[in-house]
Amino acid sequence: ALHRVAQGQRLRIIGDFLRWLVEHHVILANPFGWIRAKPLPKRLPARIPTESEIERILAAASSGTRSDIERRNRAIIELMYSTAMRIAEAASLDTTDLDLTAGTLFIRHGKGGRSRVVPIGRTATTTLLDYLQHARSGFMQKPGVTALFLAATHCGTTGQRLSKASIREIVREAARKAGIDRRINPHAIRHACATHMLRAGADLRHIQQLLGHSRIDTTEIYTHVDATDLANVHARTHPRCRSNNEHRNR
Repeated sequence: ALHRVAQGQRLRIIGDFLRWLVEHHVILANPFGWIRAKPLPKRLPARIPTESEIERILAAASSGTRSDIERRNRAIIELMYSTAMRIAEAASLDTTDLDLTAGTLFIRHGKGGRSRVVPIGRTATTTLLDYLQHARSGFMQKPGVTALFLAATHCGTTGQRLSKASIREIVREAARKAGIDRRINPHAIRHACATHMLRAGADLRHIQQLLGHSRIDTTEIYTHVDATDLANVHARTHPRCRSNNEHRNR
């Protein structure tokens, strides 16, 4: 099935296989060992959710009976959109990472082992309090569990830490309930947070700190402004375009 894989990825698969052959003494040397493939470009969502779509996703996550599961799901998505955290970071959160008095979150298991403190925001804080006070205990059979987000219990066992796969499905299911006809994953929520803040005037360095990027050029890739948005801003703000629009509107 290699013909279905992009060329850069195909070379990596072949390279991994040749290295495996060398390690297991099937061949003496890797004939492609001198080749250095170019890094794969960052894969960004084809189209990020709009602010109104995020509102619909959040509403769909807890639009029914306000059960423990709905409260948990709403808190997960609200927190991810408020902090732009990665799915692995959300899954590894403990209750001790929260400081709801200060309105901050300590992300101790960031990419590359880098930790950071990020603001939670008022709405996410309220949603988290609702989950902690009214729902989280429903996932536990005994005290002492430190994970913030817990899976439903089965057969009387203690609720386990919610997995990345479960969080991914929670986001996708909320998007489906919201009537969005394309796949929405946690990365799209992260990207939406950064881009919406950037468009509202946030400084790129602050976005970099929020996302936990070590390099500013990575942040520039994640918070790109699409061509349609740029064209609209150009038409609205450039002096030559603005004067033409004003003339047409007279």
